[in-house]
Amino acid sequence: MATPRLAQITTVKEFFNSQEVFNLVSLHNSETEKTTSGGVGNGEIDKTYRDVSVSFLNLSNTYFMDIAQKIVDAVEEANNRLWNFDIHGVCEEILYLTYNKGQHYQLHSDIVWDNLNTNIPNRKCTFILQLSSLKDYEGGEVVVGVGGLDELTIPKEKGSLTIFPSFLPHKVLEVTKGTRQSICGWVSGKSWE
Repeated sequence: MATPRLAQITTVKEFFNSQEVFNLVSLHNSETEKTTSGGVGNGEIDKTYRDVSVSFLNLSNTYFMDIAQKIVDAVEEANNRLWNFDIHGVCEEILYLTYNKGQHYQLHSDIVWDNLNTNIPNRKCTFILQLSSLKDYEGGEVVVGVGGLDELTIPKEKGSLTIFPSFLPHKVLEVTKGTRQSICGWVSGKSWE
């Protein structure tokens, strides 16, 4: 019997407490920052595939840098315990995602295929930090896997941090009520071998 993918996902509940999440969201919202629609590939926007508002954590702000470091430390610990990928840190901007009613993201993996076998760092570990309370929205579940017994819905509790290999397929189901906010990013390393 094959080992299920579920073993390749880890969640730290209450990674940030409610006050820490409130502070993070408040500071992010107080900064003037450009928000864009989520595109795929070279930035083309196909809202039938991915419909989300995207902004970025301002890593020049030491508060956000400390948050990013705490997340990277957790990813490194999970990686050492579960996968042992060759990782070196965050090489891309960290996304602040807002899904409103009707928004979603179809099944995808976070691997950037054009970066394989190049000197460009490859995404190895995906992390998602839940920022919204369960009462703030309905729908919007993040489902990892391709269906059946090999599929898992990650916890929706505010402050929980979920980490999984970036090659695992996952999707965000349509938000049916309210707003779902999260932070998403990747810890990268040299090209997959």
